[in-house]
Amino acid sequence: MSAGAAKSEYFAGLDLLRFAAAGLVIADHFGLYAWAYPSATGPARDAAFGFLEPMSAIGSIGVEIFFLISGFVIAASAVGSTPNDFALRRAIRVFPALWISGLVAGVAMLSTGAPLSSVAADYARYAVLSPVGPYIDGVVWTLIVEAVFYALIYAVLWRGGTATFGRVAKVLGVLSALYLIALVAAESTPGSAAAHLASLLGRFPFKVFLLRHGVLFAVGMLIWSGFDRGFTRSGNGWIAVLLVFCSLEICIDRPGLAANLVSLALWWVSLGVLLVSVARSGWIKRYPRQVPMIRRLGRLSYPVYLNHYTLGLVVVPALAALGWSRPLVFVVALAIVLLVSSLIMAYPERMLQTALKNAMRGWHNRREVAATTP
Repeated sequence: MSAGAAKSEYFAGLDLLRFAAAGLVIADHFGLYAWAYPSATGPARDAAFGFLEPMSAIGSIGVEIFFLISGFVIAASAVGSTPNDFALRRAIRVFPALWISGLVAGVAMLSTGAPLSSVAADYARYAVLSPVGPYIDGVVWTLIVEAVFYALIYAVLWRGGTATFGRVAKVLGVLSALYLIALVAAESTPGSAAAHLASLLGRFPFKVFLLRHGVLFAVGMLIWSGFDRGFTRSGNGWIAVLLVFCSLEICIDRPGLAANLVSLALWWVSLGVLLVSVARSGWIKRYPRQVPMIRRLGRLSYPVYLNHYTLGLVVVPALAALGWSRPLVFVVALAIVLLVSSLIMAYPERMLQTALKNAMRGWHNRREVAATTP
């Protein structure tokens, strides 16, 4: 696969994988929602959907799947880009849906009686991907991690271009692996000092700086490098070693052997789907009528991910107050999330993306004129 092909080829399987990963995260959070009040941390006896309880231990694997996909896709999308072009494309892709979905979450929180000043402050931090919370919607932490990864790719493009992606992925993978070893050692060692160290290493900054999940991004980047430049024995060895640490990261903090095994199975199956999707990307050409639907599912996964959490935890008890049965509340709440996400994707997100593109194009043209004017 050439560099140009790596950037332009359509991988339908990855769009399906994105949507499936979003579904896993939704199942995780819906399994935590309370029945009688807006909360995702209520007592188990008040859980809205007890049948989703197992997903509260494994559904978050969707996040690790997203990071794996990002490692591959962002590396591929950076091919042939200038640093500024890459940054602008990422901003246009990320922020419109983020801002609009944050407004939806803000309205949902205001409907529960939350004070406007608090909601506005939480929205402001959310809208700029501040590393310091709280936020109007808790899922934004993953986008902050993604943004730091984008910044890393920007820096690589600025310094050396995509030819250095393989080396950068190895460094990122090694640093993340060392962090995971330290975290596991601290959690496994008795004593208050080790417990304090484990608590320290478990804090959010270690996620923000890609230490907790860096191995997942690194594996995605190395897989892209393998498809783009050819898989070598050395490259395959790096991938194999880092996959061990990916498995270690997945098992940290998940309760019980069953949750670990199921989470690992889901992640390894997703890895297989990624590999097959790229290696056999031409299969979709035999089903041209399905391409628009698959692309739509891939695009929908982002607004669904952004809208399900706060909106869901507010909508579920509101519907329960109507006296509806739990299965009906589940179906209707999920339908509301999908409908709101679809409407955002179809109208305001696209309009805001177009406005940002035009504004950035005008800014770029003005810079060129200024640079050539004596």
